[in-house]
Amino acid sequence: MMEIAASAAIAALERQMSLVLVPPVAVDHPGFLNLEADGVLFIEPSSDDPHVADLVRRGMPLVTIGRVGLHKEARIPHVALNATMITEQALAHLASTGARQVALFVGKTARASYRDAEVAYLDFAMRNSMAPVIRRLSEIEGEAAGYRAACELLEQTPQIDAILVPIDTFATGVVQALKGKGRRIPQDVRVVTRYDGLRARESTPKLTAFNLFLDDIARLALTRLFQEIDGADAPPEISAPAPALIVRESSYLEN
Repeated sequence: MMEIAASAAIAALERQMSLVLVPPVAVDHPGFLNLEADGVLFIEPSSDDPHVADLVRRGMPLVTIGRVGLHKEARIPHVALNATMITEQALAHLASTGARQVALFVGKTARASYRDAEVAYLDFAMRNSMAPVIRRLSEIEGEAAGYRAACELLEQTPQIDAILVPIDTFATGVVQALKGKGRRIPQDVRVVTRYDGLRARESTPKLTAFNLFLDDIARLALTRLFQEIDGADAPPEISAPAPALIVRESSYLEN
């Protein structure tokens, strides 16, 4: 989120505007109720987010990074985050390394990216005659949720040889659990996450992840927001740049 915010702030300054970072306060918090802005960028809202509903009610120009609704026809202007493509590429990479039983860890919140990832994962499982294993974890618990879920998974499904963990805080918890259980990464269990941030790059082993080109996404979203502010007629969805898989030692070791 901070990478997006920093890029958006620079892009806004180029248009002689300032970006204000609003913390995740409750919808009835005075700071949110009294928020005055020319427009709002909202990062990955849930499908039932009350903040979005309130902003729409106020008629405030709004663009989201990530689709608001769980279905493709969501009409609030947004930059699509390619969750389906990311999931398909990650699963194809894991299969190419020899993984045969892949689990998916996603968040509990009703976000479009989680739903898209689950749909792509279930399609992969069906096509490869693989029993699907999905765990929905609390984002608030972060690493602890990933750690606990991985420990339980290893007890319940010891044949798991790969875990796709789009949320990087869950992924670092998974790595800790695998090490604690004496599972080698990637020889015994491979791990792939979504965002190539500090957690992915500083993990031991380093995590296979995706360059999401967040600076480009931020600029696309801000440009679309200016169109909303100006009342321009523009399509509701903007495609983000295609993500680039960065293979590291959490999923593949060269001979």
